[in-house]
Amino acid sequence: MAPPRMARPEATNPTEFSVDIKWQKVDGATSYKLYRRKIPDTWETAKVTTIGGSETKVTLEDLEPTSTYQFRIAAVTSEGEGAQSEDLTIDTAVANCTPKKKCVIS
Repeated sequence: MAPPRMARPEATNPTEFSVDIKWQKVDGATSYKLYRRKIPDTWETAKVTTIGGSETKVTLEDLEPTSTYQFRIAAVTSEGEGAQSEDLTIDTAVANCTPKKKCVIS
């Protein structure tokens, strides 16, 4: 029997180019598949990152500034891949924008 559907992952520390994604461990998981798409791309063209079964967090560092991304995660066990989680949506920060600088979004 394939693993159950995972809870939606969480995002922390979003910047212009990166975000940390974390999730709850699934007993018996040999790996996790993290699906990522940049809006307006479709899920059929999503990038897939395979992460070891003992991990519960990953940092993605190849994002584009001022963009919206969606993520889903699925556990993989010896029985196969479980259902993908609900979507997590994040917006990356504006490039070269810090609290000490004024930012202009056009």
